[in-house]
Amino acid sequence: MKLIAVVVLALGLVAAPRTAAAAGCAWTVTELPAPAGYSHATATAHAGAGLVVGTVWKTDHREGVVWRDGVPRVLPTPPGKGAGSNYPAAVNASGVIAGRWAGNDGSHTAWRYAEGVYQFLPGRGSWVSVPTDINRAGDVVGFSRLFFGGAQVNTLRWPVDAPGGYVDLGEASPRGIDDAGRVVLSTGRVVNADGTSWQLQGGLPSAYEDGRIVGYQGAASPYTIVEWDLTGRLVRRVPDGVPTGVNAAGDIVGVHTAGTVAVWRNGGVEHVTSPAPARSHVLDITDDNAIVSDYRVGSATRSGLWRCV
Repeated sequence: MKLIAVVVLALGLVAAPRTAAAAGCAWTVTELPAPAGYSHATATAHAGAGLVVGTVWKTDHREGVVWRDGVPRVLPTPPGKGAGSNYPAAVNASGVIAGRWAGNDGSHTAWRYAEGVYQFLPGRGSWVSVPTDINRAGDVVGFSRLFFGGAQVNTLRWPVDAPGGYVDLGEASPRGIDDAGRVVLSTGRVVNADGTSWQLQGGLPSAYEDGRIVGYQGAASPYTIVEWDLTGRLVRRVPDGVPTGVNAAGDIVGVHTAGTVAVWRNGGVEHVTSPAPARSHVLDITDDNAIVSDYRVGSATRSGLWRCV
């Protein structure tokens, strides 16, 4: 993005200095194991490092799994479904999970799961619905698209107090939903629970977590990480990266210009290696500073939690 200095001056911001990797920090990974008889565990979401959901491979299909303090448990198949795969995509602190079922017969069903009970979520006719986030109350947000053909993607919000319906927020993909029902869209539009909305000032949002909106600016690499407050005003700029997640303290995880997965915190940047998280599948950084991501060991893909020790 051009005129960076003008934007910084106009908003009263001070650009963060370029900093070297923090000394004395070694990021080590603990694997999220697959249950016995399963393989290829892949994390998809978390509600803190102690509660992670994802999928595992079983013979010829995927099944949903939830890890509590590193111990995996396979989710049951949604009732009335035949052969197919189950994909948890979001979980809240109470353990309520949102995801989708993909049947071998071509059917697709979005769902909310709590205390052993599935609740199916309505969709837009023949469009495929894919939940992506859930808030503390159990409100789910996701996107809907045509299964065959067409590039249009619409964001849907499934309020927990209206189980038979949904709200179509228009053509965009979601970046997150908060406990007030506020949704941040890929277009930079922020939609309140009452339908009113406003626009972020410059840049494209990547993630919305813990009341923090982060994204990036720039037409080409090197990109600049930016953060907005809940009025849409730019409040922080950090050089050389694209964020994938942020925690309540403002620590950011993402992909550095150098091509590594990195964490921006304490005024510095820390590159995460040995083994390196998969750049294409870094999920987030938790409030207790664990990175959730896939990684490679030889030809095998695994999921794990990185901590700085």
